[in-house]
Amino acid sequence: MDYDAANVAVTYPQRFELRDRRADLDFLVRAKEVMAKIGSPTLQREIDLQLARVVLERDDVLEVVEGELAS
Repeated sequence: MDYDAANVAVTYPQRFELRDRRADLDFLVRAKEVMAKIGSPTLQREIDLQLARVVLERDDVLEVVEGELAS
């Protein structure tokens, strides 16, 4: 095989994370179900904040959501 003549393009993702976003999301969804039984507004806010951090990719949108949850 002539590797020099091969027309190959390798593309890499723009973001690389060691976190498993899907596992984090599943965990937080289950935590939200348990949180409903606890009834703590602080816990609800923290879980919502963590959900936003997992789901949102744009930092500017995340900042807005964090501000909304802080108030």
